[in-house]
Amino acid sequence: MIILSSHDLYVVKIVTLIADYDQRTLVNLYQPIIGSTAVALYNYLVAEAENQKVFGPSDHESLLIHMQLSTAEFIDARKMLEAVGLVKSYRSGANDEIKNYEYMIYAPKTPKAFFDDALLYGTLIKYVGEKAAKKLNTVYRLSLKEAEGEDISATFGEVFHPDFTDPAYSKVLNIEKAQGRKTAKIDSEFNYDSFFEALSSISQIKQSAITKKELKEIVD
Repeated sequence: MIILSSHDLYVVKIVTLIADYDQRTLVNLYQPIIGSTAVALYNYLVAEAENQKVFGPSDHESLLIHMQLSTAEFIDARKMLEAVGLVKSYRSGANDEIKNYEYMIYAPKTPKAFFDDALLYGTLIKYVGEKAAKKLNTVYRLSLKEAEGEDISATFGEVFHPDFTDPAYSKVLNIEKAQGRKTAKIDSEFNYDSFFEALSSISQIKQSAITKKELKEIVD
């Protein structure tokens, strides 16, 4: 059992790009599963990552006071974030009087990735019901009509005429890559027997009908 002291220090590191629309995803899709306190903690930690660039590591006491949470409430909210892959927590100095924590912040899954994730979508259905979950799914569907007529859009090559022997293009290989979007893998103890037993109780789908690729997607 890990006992957290309010005097323990922590640093926050954002390891991915987080877009404005992620906030909507958090409220619409994640909040019904993890609760509003966990979402508020996520937003606080994102803000803290910027604040700490100025004043350095923080202690948990300031976090608890700012969010008006008890230590137990904070740990419960943090576990929720960890469980759905929004935060990864690391601790050092286990035997020291004051321990150090690192909270790595990950972006929420895109809506498509969320609904393609059987674990997350299934849990959403469990908490809000199938009807409400399908309604949320509908919100994120794009119903764009196919354009009519001939596509006359210019291509990159037609406009810029890139010469790939130019040194500028070879330099790209040596440039440090920009930060991209990362989502953390959700750790789950997947039990195949329990899954197929539950599946057979609610449908006529046989175990042999599910391909290895489909099963991997369900587990991941």
